Amino acid sequence: MLENAAANKIRNYRDTYHHNWHVAFLPACMSTSGRIHGELLGLIFFLSNKQADDYFAVLGYQPHKHEFCHRRGVFFQQTRGTTGMACAQAVALRGAPTAARRHVAAPRDPPPLHMAYHEHDRNVRHINGFA
Repeated sequence: MLENAAANKIRNYRDTYHHNWHVAFLPACMSTSGRIHGELLGLIFFLSNKQADDYFAVLGYQPHKHEFCHRRGVFFQQTRGTTGMACAQAVALRGAPTAARRHVAAPRDPPPLHMAYHEHDRNVRHINGFA
């Protein structure tokens, strides 16, 4: 199913991108269950590998293989999750754009801080031993 969706997108956009040599095209196909097309998954892995390289370069540290794989995995899961969330939001907005916007809660002011007026409000032990 994802392969068919990717093939359709490539077929639909082939001419547009064929005439513009400065732009690359990669179909971003995902299923509603969270499966990601192989080419997009490969791109996410490539980006995660680059992020891990940059991360350790900034630290000035040559990581052990397991450390590098762990950090790359962290970046991979973050990027994959963000991509999935963006696609889910796009699908939700496409299906019911006015309903999706209507249910967004307006930001509220934070609740006021509780002021401790008495010693026992501050959880401080009294000098005479009573709590």
